[in-house]
Amino acid sequence: MTDNLLLAGRCRYPRKLEADLWAREAVFSTGLGFSFAIPHSKSEHIEQSTISVARLQAPVRWGDDEAQFIIMLTLNKHAAGDQHMRIFSRLARRIMHEEFRNALVNAASADAIASLLQHELEL
Repeated sequence: MTDNLLLAGRCRYPRKLEADLWAREAVFSTGLGFSFAIPHSKSEHIEQSTISVARLQAPVRWGDDEAQFIIMLTLNKHAAGDQHMRIFSRLARRIMHEEFRNALVNAASADAIASLLQHELEL
């Protein structure tokens, strides 16, 4: 996922950003259950704050659980305020609702997922 941020011009050093994400993950798993995970990091290696989504063909081990739907939040370390945690909290609360999870999992396209996230997270 971090390589895609490099290709999109949102990250210069994807390996360093990846290290920041895994360091955060080592503190406490971002797996939420329901086969969802929300890895997140404020990092100096992200140029533009971004929400990235991956829907995996098969679940992967994530902390003490499994995840198949990954929503990665990356925010520039110097971005003002607590936007990162507000978005994370909003997203985590939404994922607790089956209707929202089903809408994400069954979305027909990347654009449909982006539209749903923009609407639900008030971006």
